[in-house]
Amino acid sequence: MKKIGSVIFTCIMVAVAWLVCGLLFANYESPSFYYWGGFGFGLMVIVAVCLANYVLKSRNKAPIEVNVLPTVISFGYLIIGIAFNVRFMIPMPGIYEMQGTGLFEKVLIAANILLLLVFILTIYFASGYRNRVSEQVEIAEAKIANTTEIMSLVARLLSQTKDEEVRNKLYTFKEKIDYSTNVSQSFSVENEEKLMEKLRSIGSELNDGASKERILSDIEDAEKIWNMRNAKISTLR
Repeated sequence: MKKIGSVIFTCIMVAVAWLVCGLLFANYESPSFYYWGGFGFGLMVIVAVCLANYVLKSRNKAPIEVNVLPTVISFGYLIIGIAFNVRFMIPMPGIYEMQGTGLFEKVLIAANILLLLVFILTIYFASGYRNRVSEQVEIAEAKIANTTEIMSLVARLLSQTKDEEVRNKLYTFKEKIDYSTNVSQSFSVENEEKLMEKLRSIGSELNDGASKERILSDIEDAEKIWNMRNAKISTLR
């Protein structure tokens, strides 16, 4: 997906900038645990975001507002993680003097581990939610797939025929389909498949120049199949 690809690209750019700036401004003569700890954990944040978005890279049919959740969470973690670790890399008068207590070293390590765990859990649940929504969308699309194909076939027939009477008959049939439920049921699939076969047959007849009477008769047969389908749905719903 393009959005996830852009996230990975952004992470790579941030990682390059982080490495260049981190190595450029480092004090190699008197190395600091805070500086190199913050630098290392910042790099870990970038790698974690890049890996998460690479692993989650998949095609799905969830709406954009749901599909973008892992990306938003990744950017949030990236900003918070980088900002937190940059703060430790900047010299803080009065803090380094307390380095011997080990308190701030523990804060640096514990906070980064906590942030990583929160990120993993949050993105895990967001990804699961996205996948569930995608499955529901696929189920909904499957339920209207037959009627969508039927409407497409009728529209194609309308564009094929030049005869006014045949066009009116098809248009009336199209209106009937438009005002019917477009959700298929297990017991209506057989009728829908028969109707699609009938509509394709009518299309072949139009191409072969069959008589108007035969075409009108087949359209009536198609309407009967649709009426049977609607009757089943109304009765068994």
